[in-house]
Amino acid sequence: MSKESEDLREWLINNFDAVEDSIKNECKKWSEEHGIKECKTIKSNELDIIDVDNLGDNIAAALKVGLLNVISTYQDDGVD
Repeated sequence: MSKESEDLREWLINNFDAVEDSIKNECKKWSEEHGIKECKTIKSNELDIIDVDNLGDNIAAALKVGLLNVISTYQDDGVD
């Protein structure tokens, strides 16, 4: 793995909370735009703020895993 790839991998591991916060903020904005502000009853089929928050967490986790997988499969072609 090249130094650049290793640096990116290290940044993602150490600083992914910044990306995660951005995703959560966008989910929060979306929920406010669509009037999703409170928790619904368990039997409700409607989205609530907890669903949206969990969705943000799931998106961030999947993105992190995907990015780290891409970096780990990167082959250094030896070109400097």
